[in-house]
Formats: sequence, C-alpha cells, structure tokens
Amino acid sequence: NGMSIAMHSTKIFSQAADDFLGHRISLDKMLENYKRAWISQFSKRLKVGRFVQSRFGKDWQTNIFIGVLKQFPQLTSRIIKATHGERF
Repeated sequence: NGMSIAMHSTKIFSQAADDFLGHRISLDKMLENYKRAWISQFSKRLKVGRFVQSRFGKDWQTNIFIGVLKQFPQLTSRIIKATHGERF
C-alpha cells in the first residue's frame, strides 16, 4: 500500500505541476490543488487503515476483530477494497 500511495501521489503531483510549469496556475494554486487531490484520494484509505490497525496489538481485541471478519467475509472484502484504492 505504501508504494501504491507513493506512485499515486507522484501522479497527482505531476498533474498539478504540469499546470504550474505551463504558467496556467500559481505555485500557491498548484499546492492547493495537490493537497485537495491528495486528501480526496487517500483520506478514506488511511482512515480505514488506521481503524483496522487499531484493532490489533491486544490479543483479546485482535481475536474479536478476526472472529467478526470470519463471520462476515463481505466485510473483509470491503475493508480490502477501501484500503487498496484503484489501479491507474
């Protein structure tokens, strides 16, 4: 996931930088566009990832979380989809 986020971030930045280097937008606008696009692309993924990660670390909590996921495989699929993002 980290490598995917890095590659997507590069794509987002290159699109914003292209407008700046083409003198179509200011540096401030480029940075604003990049920040907005980055948050839009990654905030949900990171929020879900932090939630899942917080369920691990204590044996009892981990066991309950995994038990719930075993009972609801569609939930596991939704978590994976929410944290892995789209291909580009």
